[in-house]
Amino acid sequence: MLSRFLLISFCSLFWINSNLKANNVQLSNLQIIDNRHISVSVSWDNAWNLSNGNTRANYDAVWVFLKYKYNGGQWQHLKLADLDSLHQSNSYMIEIKSVTDSGGVFVKLKQPTETNVSDETIILCTANLLALGNYDLKAFGIEMVYLPEADFWVGDGQSNHSLKDSISGAPILIDASTTALGTNANQLSTGFSNAVSQIPATFPKGQKAFYGMKYELSQQQYAEFLNTLTVEQQTTRTVLPPTSIAGKFVMVSTGQYANRNGVVIKTPSDGNSPAIYGCNANVGNEIDAADDGQNRAMNFISWADVVAYLDWVALRPLSEMEYEKSCRGEKSPVKLAFAWDTPYSVDANTGINEGTEDETVSESTIDSAGLTNQGYSGFQGPLRNGFGANQTNDRLQAGAGYYGMLELSGNLWEVCIALNDAGLSFASKAGNGSIGSDGNADEPNWYPNADNAIYRGGAWLSGVTGTFRDLAISDRFYMNLRPTLRRNTSGGRGGRSE
Repeated sequence: MLSRFLLISFCSLFWINSNLKANNVQLSNLQIIDNRHISVSVSWDNAWNLSNGNTRANYDAVWVFLKYKYNGGQWQHLKLADLDSLHQSNSYMIEIKSVTDSGGVFVKLKQPTETNVSDETIILCTANLLALGNYDLKAFGIEMVYLPEADFWVGDGQSNHSLKDSISGAPILIDASTTALGTNANQLSTGFSNAVSQIPATFPKGQKAFYGMKYELSQQQYAEFLNTLTVEQQTTRTVLPPTSIAGKFVMVSTGQYANRNGVVIKTPSDGNSPAIYGCNANVGNEIDAADDGQNRAMNFISWADVVAYLDWVALRPLSEMEYEKSCRGEKSPVKLAFAWDTPYSVDANTGINEGTEDETVSESTIDSAGLTNQGYSGFQGPLRNGFGANQTNDRLQAGAGYYGMLELSGNLWEVCIALNDAGLSFASKAGNGSIGSDGNADEPNWYPNADNAIYRGGAWLSGVTGTFRDLAISDRFYMNLRPTLRRNTSGGRGGRSE
């Protein structure tokens, strides 16, 4: 996620430059054209669009959203027009897809192809006229993957606490019809004592199309989130207070670098003005240097942290059913398989270009074994998002899910909406771009106390021993552990309904 900062009035322009990069999305040349239009250039590598007559739609996209401060006030979410035609792209390569709640736009390839997108300018139309005055403006981009409407299977017949048919124990097909819950044949057993008899139509069970974040939430993305909050909100969303001294690692109670989490205070709060945060995985040089782990997955975050972030970016949590679809796609389940659809793995243990945007490992896949960050003697923390993927690597070396999402098995635990009664009250609504003054998500039924949440997908400390493999697609090893704590193995990602 690259941020650009712009202070403007309609009489004069002043630039405040920032050049932060997460993964390979870059937003640059941010400008206010008039009181309704804002231009920005978009770049990202290895874009794809597989939509054609023979294949269901599958493409990647960038979720672009804007934040602003008006006349020195607090940061707010800038609503964008909800009609595609009001946004402009003069490029033959890309197009803009709006959303009905005006939370942002998706930018995607226009035609079926695979290519790099470089400095393509788009003009965004705001939902409302901008009042005359001074603005600080930030643009953000998050890489997403579009998963088409499709039937899929949950469960694999063998994994720990797997979703299953209540009588046979076999995997169960999720289609457009109502999914019954219960103890009879052809009813889904969730492992919870459900009071409801079927999955509500409003629940995101995964059969309908949706977008998912290509990567887990990164450390830079979390730091940029913190940098738009008030002092009170920052206090809620970190372990150490924003008044701590510069260089303190704020997600660890000791204030020291631990388990590869490098989020630090760059400029302390004075108690009135918010702190400024950055990344400092390499403590031997300045904060936000090129090797400070900005693109590593963000650990030490709880369910409350994840849903606050997702509310702020106008996305939503994914359900555990959507998690399984993201991994397996439309294929029949393979027992004990990981996100790359085989039950075999290679541990990532030897780092290359540590902390940089090119951080990777020297290990390679063997036969049908996929590459993942897991095991008890490896990195002892998360790797860069997409560490195994490049333009030429296959699904095994990238450790990718069926549709192209990465690190679904290993690296960090995914926190998802659970299929318990609290979770089933969740509707497919995205966040509104803001959070409460207390720093928590202000969306109803998002439950910051994690009553409705579950861990899926394993982490860097997960193991593979015989049939035990808590990073398998269908494994629910922590089914009865609510993600309330900031564990060194927990992270998250989100998505959005079509």
